[in-house]
Amino acid sequence: MKKFIAMLLAAVMLLSVTSVLAEGEKTTLTMWCIATESDANRPAYEQAIAEFEAAHPDITIEWEAFENQSYKTKIKTAMSDPSTLPDIFFTWAGAFCGDFVEQGNVYCLNDAYQAFADQLPEVMMQNASYGENGDHYAVPLGRLGSCAHHL
Repeated sequence: MKKFIAMLLAAVMLLSVTSVLAEGEKTTLTMWCIATESDANRPAYEQAIAEFEAAHPDITIEWEAFENQSYKTKIKTAMSDPSTLPDIFFTWAGAFCGDFVEQGNVYCLNDAYQAFADQLPEVMMQNASYGENGDHYAVPLGRLGSCAHHL
């Protein structure tokens, strides 16, 4: 399960940057999540970030983990001022992420998704798809999702 989570986290990081970065440009991306030091998924996050940075030496991921309840307040507050949002963030699927999509604060991953469609089947994407067209705004993590903020 942890290997699968690491793969999904790496995919969301790649999806969030592939269409917006120039090759060779040094970039730092920020990420927020709930994988605190006591979280069983933290090693998967650490592994995915290390693998991603090794494969993309021009990109550094600076990430912060928050306790579940305080994170919900923090991410909702940041949505009211998108300049304070991280580039990549954890969110819960369904209406929680859907509200952020409706506000226009989440990057649509449709184009980037095509490169990973065989690894992220459409049935998995249902909880990460929004709007009349079922556009993809997150990469699923079980029943949860990780969304990428519009860069």
